[in-house]
Parts: sequence; structure tokens; C-alpha cells
Amino acid sequence: MMLTRTLFAILAIASTTVSAAVVPPKLGPYESWVPTSSGRVGAQSTGSEPFMKPAVPPKNAHQLIDDFTDPVLGKNVSYGPDPVKSKACPKYTDQTITVTVYVRFYYYAATAAELQGKTPGFYGYHSQADAKAAVARITSYYARWNPRIKFVLATGTTQTTAGVWYWRFPTAASYMNQVVGKTDGLAEIAIANQCRGSLANRPATQNKQLWIYSVNYINGGTPAFSYRPTSTTPFTQDGIWIRTEYFEQSSSYPNFYTPTTLTHEAGHWLGLYHTFEGGCAGKNDGTDGDMCRLTPKWPTSSAPISCPYYGSSFASQKNPCNPAASAAEIETGVTNIMSYSYTLCRNRFTSDQMGLTWRTAVNLRKFVPVCGAPA
Repeated sequence: MMLTRTLFAILAIASTTVSAAVVPPKLGPYESWVPTSSGRVGAQSTGSEPFMKPAVPPKNAHQLIDDFTDPVLGKNVSYGPDPVKSKACPKYTDQTITVTVYVRFYYYAATAAELQGKTPGFYGYHSQADAKAAVARITSYYARWNPRIKFVLATGTTQTTAGVWYWRFPTAASYMNQVVGKTDGLAEIAIANQCRGSLANRPATQNKQLWIYSVNYINGGTPAFSYRPTSTTPFTQDGIWIRTEYFEQSSSYPNFYTPTTLTHEAGHWLGLYHTFEGGCAGKNDGTDGDMCRLTPKWPTSSAPISCPYYGSSFASQKNPCNPAASAAEIETGVTNIMSYSYTLCRNRFTSDQMGLTWRTAVNLRKFVPVCGAPA
């Protein structure tokens, strides 16, 4: 399967080169904005070289997102008629696909004992509890739909800590030299092969396993990236690569963690495009762009648009692809998980996006749904 690389630069990208004279936009209290020489524009790693150092979000910031209920669709809704020929169940909407998740943490410690008493995220180290919390957060966005997709941390006994693998670098220098996401892709292939075996020796069942690799650094400052499966080439670099600062909230990196990063990347793993795929061109009828009719067209070069979380109203915003767009359409675009909006604004998928994830899971990854909602 051809693997289309999807780099998630967390907020926005621009198609024009940024000069040193660029003036940063007006920002909300938790936003930062960094121009780069490559032409990408965005708040790379909130708190990293920002024009404006972000304040610490309120304690309930992440809870506000996790408890989100779509004002139109409600908390648990179905996404239309059966989009694929899946297992026959009494009710199509009452089906579940369960994705088993494996997490690999790369960290530095001179000795294993040195980790005792360290805060989460210290030199890349995270606990099993951190892994469980991250996986539960992904599920909170996908399992509210019917039929549902759940993510669970693996429970096998082959590892000392079920579902979690650790790789310790004995020196800080060796850890700091770990960089993935280069143009040739060799580093991430090496990581995947180390964890899962070479592609030729991987069983097909691994296509149904989500592997998350928490690493020191990703080329270009990208917080995370993943690959969309297609129908032509193998799952060579299947999984999610994420910088340790963004994996789960940590007192070691208080200004970095973003609660929807892994959820966004899991969307790519299940076949979703960015909402701005194709820009303003196309018919937006489900046959081009992001292949989802209900997500409004969005320009690839637009700067991130703020949202009520930061004190702006949707009615005051504009969609460059459709200047006459209603506040509801703006809200649909800005709050979509697969957008490059400010991360704390993102809190929803559309029903046709969920239909696409289901088709990808059944047709490409070969999941077999079960009837009902297993615990």
C-alpha cells in the first residue's frame, strides 16, 4: 500500500516564504506563532521560541474538550447508512471495532534506577498510566459515534509493562541525537522494524495494531506525524511518531502538550485527510479534497483561525474559500480534529469522516466488527 506521509505541523502551514519582517498576528492567551525559514508558518511546539509565551491553560481546559457534546448531533450519534459490507448485526449502528495500541517510549537514563522519582516526560520517560491516559483520550473522540471505534492499550504479558515497550539510551547525547522524520524516512523505518520486525516478516494482523513511537525529536520541529493507508503498497511505516513533549501532559514540559495531537494522527491512521486537502478547489461533494462532504473547503495557506475558547466568536470569522460562510460552517471547519486550528479549539469529527474511518478499518486494515459494545 502506498503510504502517504502526513506531517502534522500542529497549527497551520503557509505556501509563501516568511521574511524576517513578518509581524506576528494577534494571539490568544495560550497561543504562540513562529515563522520558519522553510515557509511553514505556525505555532510549532507551543512554548518553543514563541513571539508570545503562552500562559498556562486553565485547569479544566482539557476536560472542556473531553466532555464536548455536539450541539446539533449530540453525544452519541450514528453516521448514516452502512458504508461497507461488514459483519451482519441486528443493528448496523450497534457495532464496535477495537484497535489494540502498543506504545514505545524512547528515553534517557544512565541507569534504570535513575528514573525513580522523576516527573513524567523527564528525558522521554512516561509511565504505563500515561500511556493508558493517552489511549483513553483518543477513544473519547471516536467511541462517541455509532458504530464505534475503541482504542485499548495492549494487555499481553510479553513485556514487563503490558502494552508499553521501553528503549533506554545510556547517555543524554545519544538520546538527544535521536531524530526521525527526515526526507529519506530511514529513521522511522528502522524504529518500526526494531519494534515489529521487518515488513516481510510481519503478520497481516499487525495492520490492525496501532503502534505509537514516542521519540526525542522530529525533523523540522513537527510535533507528530503518521501515514494514511491506501490500497497499493504495504504498511512500511505504519504507526504514529510523536515527540515526547506532546505525548501526555507532563510537568516536565508544561507548555508543550496538546490534547488532540494523537487523536488527529489516529485519524490519518484510519484514512482521514486534513480538512484543507485540495484547498479551495474542487466540488466538496465527497469525491475530492478530503473526501468528506460535510467538512467545508479550507485554504491550505490560511493562518489558523481562533475560536471561542480564545475569546473570539465564530460569527466574527471568515472562511477564505467561502466569504459568505455561516458561523455554523466556520465552526465546523475550525473545530474539526483534522484541521490545523489551534489545538484547544479542535473537538469534533463530522459523520462522513467517521464513515471514512470505518471503511478504512474494514476494507484496508481488515478489522471484523463485533456486534454490541464490549466493555
